[in-house]
Amino acid sequence: MKYLSKSLFVFFISLTFIISSCSDDDSPLATLGVAFETTALGLSDDVESVDVVVSLSRATTVDSEATITFTESGVAFGTDYTTNPVASGGTLTISIPAGEQVASFRVTRIASALETGSTVVFTLTEVTGEENAQISGNTSLTVSFEAIVSAGADFTANIGGPTEPNQVFVDFSLNTQTTAERTSWDLGFYSGSDDKVILNYSTYVMAQALDKTDMNDVTAADTVGFAGTQAIGTAGAHVFIDHPDRDLEKLAIEDISATDLENKVYIINRGAGPGTGTVDPGSVDVGSTPRGWKKIRILKSGDNYVIQHADIAATTFEEVTISKDATKSFVFFSFEDGSGISVEPEKEKWDIVFSVSSEIINFGFGDGAYGFSDFVLSNRQGGVEVARVELERDTEGVIVPGQTTYDDFSISDLGSVTFSADGNTMGSSWRSVFSRTAHNYVFFIVKDPEGNSYKVQFLGLLDDDGNRGHSSLKYELL
Repeated sequence: MKYLSKSLFVFFISLTFIISSCSDDDSPLATLGVAFETTALGLSDDVESVDVVVSLSRATTVDSEATITFTESGVAFGTDYTTNPVASGGTLTISIPAGEQVASFRVTRIASALETGSTVVFTLTEVTGEENAQISGNTSLTVSFEAIVSAGADFTANIGGPTEPNQVFVDFSLNTQTTAERTSWDLGFYSGSDDKVILNYSTYVMAQALDKTDMNDVTAADTVGFAGTQAIGTAGAHVFIDHPDRDLEKLAIEDISATDLENKVYIINRGAGPGTGTVDPGSVDVGSTPRGWKKIRILKSGDNYVIQHADIAATTFEEVTISKDATKSFVFFSFEDGSGISVEPEKEKWDIVFSVSSEIINFGFGDGAYGFSDFVLSNRQGGVEVARVELERDTEGVIVPGQTTYDDFSISDLGSVTFSADGNTMGSSWRSVFSRTAHNYVFFIVKDPEGNSYKVQFLGLLDDDGNRGHSSLKYELL
């Protein structure tokens, strides 16, 4: 370790530190509280669907189910909207597998326009399977088929536990969170006027250009040594990832040219996905399942993209045409499932995303690429801006009195903060990897695409059993 700086040594120790815990096997199991995460959600004309989240006070010990009834006003199930899982006879049932602490169902609009005041009120009525379950708190939730402007709420993101399998996109004004499996996509094709391609930061995807423009000329011999350099946790590998500030001028893949011969073949390391084993409390296993390698070349055809892709040693390749979608910042592509993958909501219908993410750090002897859990990015392409507020503390770590805290911050204080378009303004700066806690001296101001300003403070990243992948926050409209 003599070649590493002191700060780097501390950094690596922090990454491997695991909080130990003990339990009394004879202690009675705590009551399982079950409630909706919030009481109101909006589903406006230009929003296709919304996820309704049911939160549990602890993980289930056995496979369980929650029964939910609903009443309608101005809408009819099957004609104007539907649910997944599908409801029957005014009731729907959602599964809660053993070990889970959150469940959800999706409400999807069918009709393009509905009368003002159309709503569905969902009510939790029963939980079966878990013997010691109690419905309390937010027992009912109203979905309005029109835009709402939320005044604020507390919620826990449906990240999925210590393997953090989900990306969770949050819209503060609609009080919604939308989940997508982070292994569901590899590349994102920009729908704006420029022709750009992003990499899946949540699985540490990397791209390296070759000095070749013919896919069939590329063999395994062209990639010798790539596994040692094009890898997360490696100094110098930051040149193979997109910059974490989400600036589209800092991408690993160059802009796609209308001149075919200017578009090179890239070698893609698809990174890694969630682990599959048991994870100790306080730790994570977000990247222990390698996803393999590909070679790609991306061309233009009019306003469309054309991607050629194949395994490294293949002598033929597949070709897929991808069209831009003006409602989305990106059209997403998977090497398994093709294009049109549903990941991000519409470009102005989310503010932040909870996600595993690649990041650039200094290793003490140069920059490199590293992977972060419990990361939060903001919607730069959608126009979201974020200001970070850090309160002064004394030598004991106590917040110095007389400052404007989260509770006291009001709309009149907006002039005292500086907003940034950087997508990683929140990043990992809201929590401590040592203590596995959210900083009480840090909060954020988020300005959304509609011009609403929200103050946001993170509350934690663990569940009651000390498991990560349960990040929570509170927010309030200014």
